[in-house]
Amino acid sequence: LDVLHKVIVAIVHDTQRAADIIRKLRNLFRMGRGEYTVLKLDVLVQDVLDLVQSQMKSANIVWTVKLDANLHLHGDATQLQQVILNLLNNAIDALRESGLPHPELHIRGQAAGPFLELEVEDNGPGIGPERADDVFSLFKTSKSQGMGVGLWLSRSIVEVHGGRLNFQSEPGRRTVFTLRLPLLREAMLG
Repeated sequence: LDVLHKVIVAIVHDTQRAADIIRKLRNLFRMGRGEYTVLKLDVLVQDVLDLVQSQMKSANIVWTVKLDANLHLHGDATQLQQVILNLLNNAIDALRESGLPHPELHIRGQAAGPFLELEVEDNGPGIGPERADDVFSLFKTSKSQGMGVGLWLSRSIVEVHGGRLNFQSEPGRRTVFTLRLPLLREAMLG
């Protein structure tokens, strides 16, 4: 009975979070800006990991998370969580489709000058040079069930936040997506 109660609480929490994401994405398209506050990168990432952890376990993906402490930024939590979720889902999908015996996903976050950088790296099949130009294009996808919106929308959200989203890939070895956003320094936090 206790386990059932915990499951129900988790379902309600995740349903509320999904509804919040949908509401804020609608606002993104309507107004262009979301609800900006001071955010901590580790909290953003952990909230998204909570959503995809079961997918990674079922795909036997080994993951590591290494985030520098106290990385603060100014932005809309739901929009940035959507970007992180998209990056993680893409990596998980690539690893699932690869059939690798030891799929790995590495998430790293650190300060880089006036920016924070979040890297999502997988050891999947990579992105071939013939597809590299289309990665962030609207309605271009390599997935059979994809719509070609995720990375285009993610890059748009990141740019609205004053950042950049790029990737590097070594076909047959790995892909690393790097999210760069302006870092809030301690003095700016008050």
